[in-house]
Amino acid sequence: MPPSAIRTVVLGLTGALSLSACAHPPPPEAPPKAPYCPTVQAEAEPLLVLADQPRAALQANRFEHAVAVRYETQGCEVTLEVLQDCVASALPYEYRPFLKREARIATNEAEVFSQLPLGATYAAPRLDGESVRADTFTVGQLNLSTKHELQRKNFEGPSCARATHYVTHIHVGGFSLVAGNAETLANTIWFDPAAHAAAHPGAQLIRMEGTPAQCGEAVSTSERLALCSVPLRLGLAPLDPAPVPPGAALDVPRQREYARIDARLRAEFDRETGHQQLRGSVTQVILTFRAYAADAKDWYKALQQLLEGQPGAKWEVNVKLRQASLYEGLATSLREVKAPALQMFTPHQLNVLAQADASDNPDLQEKAAAIRAKIDNAWKTAREKELRATYHIAIVKYAELLLSAKELTGPLPEARFAIERLAQLTTWVGEESMREHMANYTPQIAYEEGLFQRLRDSGAT
Repeated sequence: MPPSAIRTVVLGLTGALSLSACAHPPPPEAPPKAPYCPTVQAEAEPLLVLADQPRAALQANRFEHAVAVRYETQGCEVTLEVLQDCVASALPYEYRPFLKREARIATNEAEVFSQLPLGATYAAPRLDGESVRADTFTVGQLNLSTKHELQRKNFEGPSCARATHYVTHIHVGGFSLVAGNAETLANTIWFDPAAHAAAHPGAQLIRMEGTPAQCGEAVSTSERLALCSVPLRLGLAPLDPAPVPPGAALDVPRQREYARIDARLRAEFDRETGHQQLRGSVTQVILTFRAYAADAKDWYKALQQLLEGQPGAKWEVNVKLRQASLYEGLATSLREVKAPALQMFTPHQLNVLAQADASDNPDLQEKAAAIRAKIDNAWKTAREKELRATYHIAIVKYAELLLSAKELTGPLPEARFAIERLAQLTTWVGEESMREHMANYTPQIAYEEGLFQRLRDSGAT
């Protein structure tokens, strides 16, 4: 290199160095943003819309045996693993119609972790400033057939040592997952035949599992259909509940078992929590009702076991109140079912009847009226038969509760409630029927006409 060129390079470097010495030093680079990691609250009944692997594993399951899972929180991550090779044999899951819509919207990472904790560690960092909405449409529930508590010894398989819970029930149906701006997401039910994410420039359909049309058909037929059977949510029970402390009172295990039964009843059976939804034709409604009645009988027996060993009057009151509520709630579901849930005729039959009504033929019109009357009478006869049998059990258990309450001192809310329910049941079944119930099953109660209404109005407990 010529000397002049060397000089030029050296001078250039010297100038650069002198300038850098006079200038402020460059700011240090910001450290990479740490992943958002909040304190995560695992749901008691985890939602599966972001949990692809557990959802796929459950979809492949035939539900002929009780399913075990590993469900835990690791740092800021909630994990769920379906243990395919750990089952309690010959304990199948039974399908019941159950209708419920739910939507969850998360507008930032923190809301993803709170609204959709299972799978949030994967989804939250990918929001990129957008919101996400999950719509679920539950059309049925798969309930574990046994009503008794399962223990680890009931399960067999190489991965059972890793199991933490077993599945008591599974909500099935369809769901959609949509990303976009919060305002657009908030104004549309996305899992719906009429909703199209493509029509909204501010939204993008990420995933849809299950078909809205077949979910609509599943609602109308009360049947489990292949294209609307996506596992959406799980009910779980621990495999290793906290041990009863040594020397604890005998009521401690009894109380724990009652709490377990009560929790499952609320999650799988009670009318007040959205169950016992009767819909379809007269035959479908009656058959669905009888299936619920069979469940009620099993739950009744499980509760009855809590009365073994002379637990005392207070326990008898609690258990009998729960047994009575099983059957009164079930009867109310049947008594109150009506159109459009109850479909007396198929669409084709309705069309034929309408044509007969609109015709100028008196014979056809008369036949159409006779058909309607016949079906209506058949429905009322079938309904009344089922109601009588169901109300019978509720009445007897409420009356037995009052007899148990006589052994306790002081005002008793359960007794007051039983009197109120017996007064209402008298209105529904009639005085003659109530008198027969008391005479045949609880003769200790000297029944007179209007007894429970008078006790109710006097405030007796």
